[in-house]
Amino acid sequence: MRPRTLRAMPLFPLLAAVLVACFGSSPKMTFHTLGVDVTAAPRAVSRFKSLGVGPITLPALLEQSGVVLRKDNYTVELSSTHEWGGKLADELLRALTRYLQLRLPGVQVISVPWETAQAPQIQLALSLDRFDGSPGGQAVLMGTWILQNPEDGRSIAVNQVSLKEKVEGDSVHALVEAQAKLVVRLGERVVRGLR
Repeated sequence: MRPRTLRAMPLFPLLAAVLVACFGSSPKMTFHTLGVDVTAAPRAVSRFKSLGVGPITLPALLEQSGVVLRKDNYTVELSSTHEWGGKLADELLRALTRYLQLRLPGVQVISVPWETAQAPQIQLALSLDRFDGSPGGQAVLMGTWILQNPEDGRSIAVNQVSLKEKVEGDSVHALVEAQAKLVVRLGERVVRGLR
């Protein structure tokens, strides 16, 4: 009878097992969403009976799932442990639509896409250049919001926006809270533009 030989274990599974043992599990992922608080905001009126919200256009960096953290004027970092709960454009669309619905109870507010038969009287389109910040620093929202005719896309009003909000804490959670406040402040500008 021939002696049994030991077979060599493949290197990759062995290396993976050693790395897991040494470094433990991967860092915990935290997901964020944009909540809006309108408890202190009075109801407003508008000359329009219906408003369509969207589309929202973002630069490629903001289309990533990670929260963008600004280091300085020249450097940003995409967080590997803090992500948006969905696409950021969808988060912004949902939060802004909800804010406008609550502030404008006499206006039918819908978000893209809508049926042709449901086309709103006026449409709000948003193009952001920046929506970032730093924990312990400030959050920034910069871009353009446009009121336009939903049928032909003709611009009725074009408005530049540049907003900053102090971040009340050193965490990404505090940064997201500040960013939610920026969405509310943007919504306020839109409400004033609809009067």
